[in-house]
Amino acid sequence: MPELVKRYHQNPTWFADNVFQVPRFMKVLRGQCVMYPREGVKGYTCEPEAFGEFMKKWFPEIAQNAIKGGKF
Repeated sequence: MPELVKRYHQNPTWFADNVFQVPRFMKVLRGQCVMYPREGVKGYTCEPEAFGEFMKKWFPEIAQNAIKGGKF
């Protein structure tokens, strides 16, 4: 997660709220480029290249929605 914070200039909570916990994106991310934490464990593990491709495709929409303060 520190790499994501550095690269995208967003904190871990932002990623959780706007990317990792959005049902629409969970379907795409789970098992392909993000390992979700099991119960009782905090944090996510990302495969850098695949997550980078995901963000290239979806970041404009994610950022716009986050600015509005909305949920997907």
